Amino acid sequence: MIKGSRFALVVMMLMFVAACASREGPSFALPAPPADQVTIYAFRTASIVGGGNTDIVAVNDRFIGRLKSGSYAVYRTDPGPIRITRKAGSIFGSGDRGGWGPGAVVGYFDGFIEEAVFDGKANEIYFIRFPQGEMVPREVALPLMNRLEDVTATN
Repeated sequence: MIKGSRFALVVMMLMFVAACASREGPSFALPAPPADQVTIYAFRTASIVGGGNTDIVAVNDRFIGRLKSGSYAVYRTDPGPIRITRKAGSIFGSGDRGGWGPGAVVGYFDGFIEEAVFDGKANEIYFIRFPQGEMVPREVALPLMNRLEDVTATN
């Protein structure tokens, strides 16, 4: 009886992992940047590690999206100084609110953390990977963004 229970538990765990890994969004196609604008893609690749947490991302103190595992948010702005910040949140939150859970507690105490500061050039596209908060080149970012879900804030 115990061997059968262990086997069933292993099978259920494998099914759960397979379900998490098979989540796919639409293929990512990079549109042309709007004239005289800076385009910023903040993204987070799919991973089971930290799956219950989100990265609440802001550009120049404006909320752009909650990056859960396997998602991205896009923001367009005028050229000039760009400051990207994030704070930890939970999948149980909404908007720029942390929600509840370990990630939200960390975000509450840490607040927004500066991840990148740069001078945005007109007609340029920048890719920032989270949770590292690192700027990555287009040729690295595009394959990683394939099948990610767009979670851009609509405010």
